[in-house]
Amino acid sequence: MNHSVITPTGTTPLKRAITDDELRQYRRDGVVCLRGILTPEWIETIRLGVEEQREQPGPYATIFKGENSFSIAEQIPSHVNERLHRAALQCGAGQIAQRMLEVPQARFLHDNIFYKDSGDIIETPWHQDTANGCFDGMNMIRVWIPVDPVARQTTLEVVRASHLWNAFYVSGDLDVYKADAVNAAANAYYFDHKPEPYAKTPDIEAHRDSFDIIGYQMEPGDVVVFNFHLLHHAGAGQNSKTKRRVLSLIYGDDSLSLRHRPNMVPTLLDVAGRSFTDGQSVTEFGDLFPAI
Repeated sequence: MNHSVITPTGTTPLKRAITDDELRQYRRDGVVCLRGILTPEWIETIRLGVEEQREQPGPYATIFKGENSFSIAEQIPSHVNERLHRAALQCGAGQIAQRMLEVPQARFLHDNIFYKDSGDIIETPWHQDTANGCFDGMNMIRVWIPVDPVARQTTLEVVRASHLWNAFYVSGDLDVYKADAVNAAANAYYFDHKPEPYAKTPDIEAHRDSFDIIGYQMEPGDVVVFNFHLLHHAGAGQNSKTKRRVLSLIYGDDSLSLRHRPNMVPTLLDVAGRSFTDGQSVTEFGDLFPAI
C-alpha cells in the first residue's frame, strides 16, 4: 500500500471537544473514557477495516482458536489496510492524544486490532506493554476504539495510575497466547522469550481487591485513552450476540526515543527494514511516525 497519498488532515473530525474534567482525570489516573467522541462515519470505516483483516489477516496477525472462541490480535494492520491507515491519521484519535499529552503535536507510532468473535471471550492477561515496545519515554498514549458495544465483564481494565509506579514488568503472562500466526516467525507474541530484566507481573486477577481497577461499559463512539505504561487486561466472558472488535492506536510526542528490548513486537521500522540505535529520537523517523 502506498501510504504517501494519505496524510493527516490538520483539523479535528471529533464530534465534541475534550473537557477540562476529562483532561484532569487523565492527568490523575492515566486513563479516561471519552463518551461519544468519534463519529459514526469513522466507526463504520474502522469496522470495515477490521473485518477486512478478519477475512485476510496481515503478516503480523496471531490467531487464537478454541472450541467456542475465535480471536485475532494483529500488530500494525494499518500498513496493509488503507481504511485503518486513514483512521490512524484522520479519525481524530491523534488530536485526542495531542490534547491529553498537552503537546503541540502527536506522532502516530503503532496500531493493533483485537478481534474477539461472538461466543467465548478469552481473557487478555494482565500485562504492561513497555517490555514489548521499542519506544522509550512517558509521553505515550493508547486510544482504544471499540466498534461494538462492550460489556463491563469483557472490557479493557487498567490499574489506576500504575504508570507512575516506576516499574517495568516481564511479558511472560502473554504465554497463554501460544497460537497460530499467519507468519510464525512474525508472531506478535514471542515464545522463545529471551530473558527480560524486569519484575514479574503482579497477580492482579487473583487479588483484585488489592488493586484500584478501572473499566468501562462502552458503546461505539466511546474511546478509552490510557498511558502506554499502565498495567491492563481484558476480561473473559461469554457473548452470544455480538463480536468485540477494537482498533487500538498508539501516539507519542517528540520527546520519545527508541530502545532495543529482548522481546519486541514488530513495528513500522520492521516493515520498512530500518534499523536504529538506542537513544535515537522518533523525530529521525518522521516518515514512519508522522506528526498529526
